[in-house]
This record gives sequence, structure tokens and C-alpha cells, in this order.
Amino acid sequence: MKHGLTSSRVVLPGESQAEYDQLEASLLQTLKPATEFEKELVREMTSARWRLRRIEQMETALISREIQKQTEADPDADPEHIRMLAYVEAAESKAFRNLTRHQGQLRRAYEKAWKELPVLQDYRIEQEADTNPALQLIENEDALRAYLFAPMPTREPSVRFAETPQPDFELPA
Repeated sequence: MKHGLTSSRVVLPGESQAEYDQLEASLLQTLKPATEFEKELVREMTSARWRLRRIEQMETALISREIQKQTEADPDADPEHIRMLAYVEAAESKAFRNLTRHQGQLRRAYEKAWKELPVLQDYRIEQEADTNPALQLIENEDALRAYLFAPMPTREPSVRFAETPQPDFELPA
């Protein structure tokens, strides 16, 4: 295994399964998938996000290695110059191009799942509302709340109380 970015195993030896589980739990809690298919999309997102984090670490390691090589080649060189040379060497390397390619694929996979999930959730809610009248009432809750809590109109009434006709009789005391 070279980088594990396409491995069937998401968490590699030396990586923290607990951190991965925490990331997955956070996404599950935030996105609240209800069906198995929705959960599968969240798992895809978790896997992609985990691997994107790995790419960040690999880029750092690649640049650190290049800095070390440049420092060993010319120990008296300006550190800023060494860093710039290391960036150039890393950016022109096959390894860096490979990481960039994988990074793009993983970002697209994450974003695709991110876009598919709310569409799927909306569809599920629509289907549930069609078969459950109680859920149809809940959908109208926002409109009802807006009506009930709307501010009172500020216009003057068209009939004033003083102008209201008085009855011709008196009420007994």
C-alpha cells in the first residue's frame, strides 16, 4: 500500500479509529439520516473527509522531506530560500500531482453525497407526508405560526366607536 487513498479500509494502521468514529458521529448527528441509504451517504462523506485529512498530512510530510533535502544539500542557505525550493520541488513531483488528483476525486465524492442527501431527505419527508395526515399538519405549522404571531395591523378602523348607532331603548338596571 502506497497511500491508502483508494484502500477498502478507511482507517489505516497508525490512524485513530476513535477519531474516525467521532467524525462519523458528528456528521450523523448534524445531518440526521433516517434511512439506511441516507446513512450510507453520510458514511461516504465521512470516508472522503477522513481521506482528505490524510492528504493534508501527506502534503505536509512531502514538503517537510523536501525541506530536509534542501537543508542537507546547502546547510548555510537562507531558510526562506530553502522553503521556497522545497515548495517548487514538491509541487513538481509525481507524488504531489497524484495527491492533487486524489484530492479532487475525494472532494467531488464528498460534495456529491452532500448534495444528494438533502434531496433524498426531502423526498422521504414528502413520501411520509403523503401517507401520514399528521405530518401534513406539521408542514402547515410554520404558516399557522406566522398567522397567529403576525403583528396586528396598524391602520385605523373604518368605523369609530363614537359613530356607532346607539339603541333606541334603555336596558333595565
